[in-house]
Amino acid sequence: MHGVDRRRGVLREPRGRGILNLAKLFRDTVVNTIWEGTTSIMADDIGRVLKDKRIANGRIVEDVYAPWVRKVLQPCQRHFARECDLVLERLDALLSLLARVKGNDRHLEYSGRHILVHLEIITTAVALLHDANTDHDDISSAVATRYVASNAIPATSHHHFETGDDWEKEQEMDRRIFLGAGFTPSQHLSGKL
Repeated sequence: MHGVDRRRGVLREPRGRGILNLAKLFRDTVVNTIWEGTTSIMADDIGRVLKDKRIANGRIVEDVYAPWVRKVLQPCQRHFARECDLVLERLDALLSLLARVKGNDRHLEYSGRHILVHLEIITTAVALLHDANTDHDDISSAVATRYVASNAIPATSHHHFETGDDWEKEQEMDRRIFLGAGFTPSQHLSGKL
């Protein structure tokens, strides 16, 4: 939220109109400089951060991120009750996912992309709702409402693999979809590299 509070630093004023450059805001955040690279690398980083006992005793999402989300959404409840409820439902889905996967390193690694999607959607929704609530602008309100309606539907309603306990079966299906049904991993694969 620090970046959002300092949004004046990314305002440009061409021809006297202020434009909020969200791309610059995201680009300048500390997370983006750490998470350069592919989604897989980012998912691995998520796992390392979530397991790191030096960061909130390994409970960064549960004890830092979730309370921050609730605190920022609290004043938004008056004008955006439905949207806040959806975002909080998505947060609950994230917390539920973390409770299931944090004890199993392989499951946590497999779930890294799903965790990233949750974090992205929740954080963006919170930033948009906070902005709309403080600006009282029809356009920012419409953007926030539309974003939440199209993105913040809780993952449990459309991602059955996140709620099931048979994640290894889903992982196998992912492999078959990506590599083909006939592909069998072999210990004797060799390449030119």
